[in-house]
Amino acid sequence: MPKEDSVEDLDVYAILGVPDEASVQDIKKAYRKVALQCHPDKNPDNPNAAKQFIQLAAVLKLLLDPASRNAYDALRKARLQTKLRLERQDSKRKKLREDLERREKESAQNRLDTRTEEQRLKAEIERLRKESSRQLEEEIEAMQKKLLEEIEEEAKRAASDSSIYRMKLKWKKSDTRYDENTLKEMFSKLGTLSALVVSKKGGSALLEYNDLHVARLSARSALELPGKPLEVTPIGWSIEEPKPEPVTDDVEGDDFEELVFKRMRAAQVYQSQSKEGDGTSNL
Repeated sequence: MPKEDSVEDLDVYAILGVPDEASVQDIKKAYRKVALQCHPDKNPDNPNAAKQFIQLAAVLKLLLDPASRNAYDALRKARLQTKLRLERQDSKRKKLREDLERREKESAQNRLDTRTEEQRLKAEIERLRKESSRQLEEEIEAMQKKLLEEIEEEAKRAASDSSIYRMKLKWKKSDTRYDENTLKEMFSKLGTLSALVVSKKGGSALLEYNDLHVARLSARSALELPGKPLEVTPIGWSIEEPKPEPVTDDVEGDDFEELVFKRMRAAQVYQSQSKEGDGTSNL
């Protein structure tokens, strides 16, 4: 299995799309923009979305820590210098074999020196990462939480504005009963299902309805399955019908007295009908 690249091996400035001298605020702003684009919830069909999102958080953590950033910049500068040096050497190579061998030996020695310096810088970055303060971790976590809230709010607004009612389904991946055809048949019984997307990894799906009433009925039906094998999460709407507000008598003054008289007359009529029904009325 190939080893994944560490964050020090990446061009972190290119990933965020910022220059080397970018400020902390510019870095945070760029992170938020890129994170919104590659968040796993917005890319359900991309199997690498979660990995990219985690990698993006590591990039942010590296650049927000001044010591780690300085060490990374030194490592990056050393690599660029080595690359330029090798390119200059390649451009100056001569046809003579002796000169070519000499230059190859110099290049090999330079690469060895660079690897030694690179190992030292990587070790320093690793040490600084372990010493990162809890405050930095909490800041990144807060940014990711806010990002998720914005994505959910965006989904709610989209559902409200376009009259599309989405719900997310989850089930155990080991449960093989639920495929696209089965889910389509289940959730089309009570009305038209406008869209269905099943995750390629299994265990989750996204459904869309154009009718809120049908969406609510379908969601309740899924929740009533024996053992509740499906977890149903509406996006931007509620499964339960909204409760009507209680009606109050908004009367005062003469209107209030009239209301009291009406209720008294209604009570008398009710008592009279009750006595007739019991056979106790005076004939």
